[in-house]
Amino acid sequence: MNLLLYMAPMAVVFLLPAALYMEENVVGITLALARDDPKIIWYLLFNSSLAYFVNLTNFLVTKHTSALTLQGLLQKFFCWMDPFSYC
Repeated sequence: MNLLLYMAPMAVVFLLPAALYMEENVVGITLALARDDPKIIWYLLFNSSLAYFVNLTNFLVTKHTSALTLQGLLQKFFCWMDPFSYC
């Protein structure tokens, strides 16, 4: 949990300015879309909270198992999903 506690604020500090720099007028476009359709605010909040809970779930699963076990299980799962892969 400490990794999530320390990693999430640092990711915001580094990635938010980079996204604002790389995307042209992203704040203006988002505000214009929000004026046209206010539901986009709820979509953005849902999307960000879903991403947070996926990250939290990943950390909790890794806490109770090991990262190597999780990686092995996911590799077997994705090999099962793709019958044309060379696993």
